[in-house]
Amino acid sequence: GRPRWVPQGGTSFADVEDVAAGVVAALERGRVGERYILAGHDRTWLEFTTALARALGSRAPIGELPGWIPTGVGRSAELLDRLGLWRSSSSPRSFRAWGWYGYADSGKAMRELGYAIRPLDEIVERLAEASASASTSRRK
Repeated sequence: GRPRWVPQGGTSFADVEDVAAGVVAALERGRVGERYILAGHDRTWLEFTTALARALGSRAPIGELPGWIPTGVGRSAELLDRLGLWRSSSSPRSFRAWGWYGYADSGKAMRELGYAIRPLDEIVERLAEASASASTSRRK
């Protein structure tokens, strides 16, 4: 099944090829001692997953989880982990990060390195195509 609810919060979404080109530009044209943020389009998880569902032709999420759910899940996961009753592939603390907004500004990289981010619609389409291709490969 598809996720029906998504966490509150959001992040910067970029295509891996754009970020890779930004890394190369930083190596070639970046100034020694400077830091460059290679981010993307700031969107909420609901906005992004809705766009991705549309591109995949599937149902969009219903809405955002109330903030107390990830907090409760995170605290419960930490307790179970400390007691040795449950191990997750991700850190129990990561559940508590749900709801955070991890937006970033790539302005400096754009100005100094020529960093460019393709349109979000194109990023979503490429992700949907890759997902469909991976899904087809797994069925063979």
